[in-house]
Amino acid sequence: DLASETGSAVVTIGDATFEFSLAGTATVDGTTYVGRCTSLFGMVAGSGFVTDGRDITVDLEVPPVDWETYEDDRYDPPAIEVEDSESSASWVADAGNEFVTGSAVREFEQDGTSASGTATFVNEWAPDSDPVDGTFEVDCEA
Repeated sequence: DLASETGSAVVTIGDATFEFSLAGTATVDGTTYVGRCTSLFGMVAGSGFVTDGRDITVDLEVPPVDWETYEDDRYDPPAIEVEDSESSASWVADAGNEFVTGSAVREFEQDGTSASGTATFVNEWAPDSDPVDGTFEVDCEA
């Protein structure tokens, strides 16, 4: 069972704030989403869904703050993706995504079970649109 028993995330993109559960399951329009939140090998990662019934999901991966010092490429850059099917937007903040230029997690803190920071999001479904500033918080113990 991949479902976590705890975990939450809040992502703000421009003036829109999304609250996600990273635990349990939810069914929206016939699709079942499974929330998970893990903190393994120094990384905080998870996926989840908004709790108000809309079809909006999140995937995130936050490595240790010193991830770039590892010479074996064990960590990818920090990445956040909010897929908002309600607004036909896929907001990506991921410097490692070669298809979405200008998006990145700019600054972040991470302590093993939680992470927070600032990011520049680009709508992957409308890549010519303007980048949007945002923030994120994730807690695998909440």
